[in-house]
Amino acid sequence: MSYQTRLRGFVACFILGWVLSFCSVIAVSLGNINGFVLLYSLGNAVAIFATMFLMGPMRQLRAMFAPVRVIATLIFLGLLVGTIVVAVQTKNFVAVLICVILQFLAGVWYSISYIPYGEFVMLSNSAEERFKLTLFGVWSSRIIIIAREMVLSICCPAGTPGTGV
Repeated sequence: MSYQTRLRGFVACFILGWVLSFCSVIAVSLGNINGFVLLYSLGNAVAIFATMFLMGPMRQLRAMFAPVRVIATLIFLGLLVGTIVVAVQTKNFVAVLICVILQFLAGVWYSISYIPYGEFVMLSNSAEERFKLTLFGVWSSRIIIIAREMVLSICCPAGTPGTGV
């Protein structure tokens, strides 16, 4: 495929993923829990599929199952399927809500695993900074924090007295 065709495929899938996610909000507002879960999970799956257009399917799969993110990938994909199973089998709103929240958090963790030092930054910063990074996700602040951590790790190795690291 040409780069332009791949880019069009990515944009189409990305938009479809957002439309499905938006429709899931409509479904839940109408009280259709199963519709919500199916549309929300399908929207997440389509978003992952969209990146395959840019990277190619094999490269995407290799990246998804690379040692640095295999756990995040398996948890996210497991929760995509698990959320649907819980919704269809139990129809318990609380259980479904817990699964959707876990799916969202797993998706955030999966996405962060693609940012160099992203997981390290999320684990090492204060709860307030993690909240800002997760919900408001300003790329410039992520880059500044990552750059800061890289400089500190080079200039002030862990355990050096007086560095606070």
